[in-house]
Formats: sequence, C-alpha cells, structure tokens
Amino acid sequence: MNALARFSLAHPWPVLLVEALITILLVAGIPQTRTEVGYRIFLGDHHPAIVDLDRMIRTFGGGLPVFIAWECRGTSPCESVFDDASLKMVVAVVKELESHPLVSKIESPASSPIIVSAGDDIEVRQLVENGVIVKDRDKLAKLAMDDPLWRGTLISPDGKVGAMVVQLASTESRVTA
Repeated sequence: MNALARFSLAHPWPVLLVEALITILLVAGIPQTRTEVGYRIFLGDHHPAIVDLDRMIRTFGGGLPVFIAWECRGTSPCESVFDDASLKMVVAVVKELESHPLVSKIESPASSPIIVSAGDDIEVRQLVENGVIVKDRDKLAKLAMDDPLWRGTLISPDGKVGAMVVQLASTESRVTA
C-alpha cells in the first residue's frame, strides 16, 4: 500500500488522468442503469418465477395498481361521484388510458360491476353501459354505496371522492417508473 501511495505522490498527473478516465467510464454507464421493484432485481428477468409471474399477470391481470382519485366538493363541477360530470370524466379518462399498451385493466365507478336483484335472478349492471349513463343511476348508486367492495376502494363512504384503479401490464421498471 505504501508503494501505491508513493507512486501517486511522485506522479500526480498520470494518476489524475487515470482517475478522470475511470470517472468518465462510470458516468457513461449511468443512462443504462434502471430501477427495479420486487424480486425481479434479485432474480433477473429470465428466472422461472419471474417468467411465471409475468405470464400470470398477462393471463389474469395484475401488476402494480395505480389509483387515480378525484373529489366532488367545493368548487368542483360535480356534487358526487355519481353525477353526470363525474361519470363522463371517468369514461373519457378510461377510454384514453385503455388504449395505452402498458395498461391492462381499469376499474372505475363508471365501469365496475354492480350486482342487482332481478326477481329470482341476478343481473350485473354498470353505471355507464355502452357509453351512456343508465337511467336508473340513482338505484345503482345506492347499491354501490352499500357495497363494501366499492366503498373505500372506488368511492369514499360519503360518495364525494372517487377512484380509478389502473392495473399496469407488467411489474417491470419501464412500466412502474
């Protein structure tokens, strides 16, 4: 170690040149550095568990969910999540996001299923069907407000805050970053 220190002190310019070259090479690699989440960083993209996870996500949906929330209070154009303005906004945003290749699925107050009793049978309904807000929206809104799967996930208990749950198509960093 003393020999290296003596050499460095005796020849400062060549040492500085080598240090500068090493620094430039390391800095050049920064753009290729990527962040990862989960086990992908430890196991790698080609590990059987990661390959199986990606296949399962493609088949059943999943990925990391991203929540997009909005509020209908104060000066906003809506009084509740179930208003025309709110539902039309949700339909427009969902339509735009669904075309993105990194989005696999979106749950929203406009498109999520509501189970309705139909005599001896049941029906699955939505607040917006075929791009049109349904006529019995108030009845469906009440059912949604009473549904524990909706309350606290897609709507707040008072119906003033709504959320869209966007499922990304992958767990890869290029998608989640």
